[in-house]
Amino acid sequence: MEIDQLKAFLSLVETKSFSKTAQVLFVVQSTISTRIAQLEERIGKPLFERNNRNISLTPAGQILIPYAQRILELHDKGLSEVIQVNLKDERLNIGAPDSILRILHKSLIEYSKKNLHHTMTIKTGHSWEIIQLLLDRIIQIGLVYQKPTLPSIKVHQLYEDEILLVVNKNHSLANGVRSIGKQDFQKLPLIKLHNDQLVNDWINKNIQCPLNIRFEVDQISMLISLVLESQGVAFIPKRFVLDYLENGTLVYLSFQKNIPKLPSRKVYIIYRKESKNLPIIKKLLES
Repeated sequence: MEIDQLKAFLSLVETKSFSKTAQVLFVVQSTISTRIAQLEERIGKPLFERNNRNISLTPAGQILIPYAQRILELHDKGLSEVIQVNLKDERLNIGAPDSILRILHKSLIEYSKKNLHHTMTIKTGHSWEIIQLLLDRIIQIGLVYQKPTLPSIKVHQLYEDEILLVVNKNHSLANGVRSIGKQDFQKLPLIKLHNDQLVNDWINKNIQCPLNIRFEVDQISMLISLVLESQGVAFIPKRFVLDYLENGTLVYLSFQKNIPKLPSRKVYIIYRKESKNLPIIKKLLES
């Protein structure tokens, strides 16, 4: 598969028109038709269904999209890295979920101020996406919740954070009994992080009852916002709400003695073995 063929494919997916794709890529329409035909011949399956003037993706075309996007991303990243050689003394590419950056951004800024000869690029994503970016050599350092077990990746635990069940001080739950029993979970207006496996496992093991889930979100910033607006209670790592707890805006609910303590959420720094001497790693481990 050639880069021009993949570019034509992805552009055609977006425009759904051979003529518009030709305009976008500054070539004649016959060139686009040829590139798509060559790509389909290489794969051995049609990528588009052609009905009169309308085109739609085949199942094979649907499957190819994320792989084509990733190939082009690696291609563009490689060119960028080569072009940037010697323009700066050193480039530093870091990846992390947005929630981790909320905690560690001050350390990154402090490091950047002391190392002005560095260009720092930060990519955000879920932990599994950050691990893949590291494997693809798009980033040099990752900060993740998920601990990878791959021989090519070095892993250090940065910190672990206590998880609390928190609620706005003005919510009715904050003004009543703050000791929660198993039976109370069926009534608690819960706000959850989507696919929070750590909390889900704890609930399945220790609560074992239907939950009253009001909202399910995929960003911890939205989770905190909903709690601040008194929309319910949420399981949140303590570092994210420490200021709100100290000024009394939020309070945390304790559990009755028959409910085990919530687990801590661990954060890891990951990097490839050849990056072990990067000063930023030492800085983050000391922060």
